[in-house]
Amino acid sequence: PHFTLLAVGGADLPAFDLKWREAVQFYRVIGPNSAKRDGALVDVHGEVHRIYGDGLILVRPDGYIGFTGSSGASGLQNYLNRFFV
Repeated sequence: PHFTLLAVGGADLPAFDLKWREAVQFYRVIGPNSAKRDGALVDVHGEVHRIYGDGLILVRPDGYIGFTGSSGASGLQNYLNRFFV
């Protein structure tokens, strides 16, 4: 029942409007050799990084990818605004 935002590699999780906080769950995805693991998902085999590279991936509640882009992408905010007006 929520969106899932994955920040892959060196991508930063963006600061979001409070209206999105309960509807979007945030996770950092790191490589297996990353020293900083505090609550991050570990891409053990490197598949996420290989397929998507560094950046943001927004998974819709129905399981489809709704947005991919760089960490500074205003496109993500524009995409989410379509659902939270």
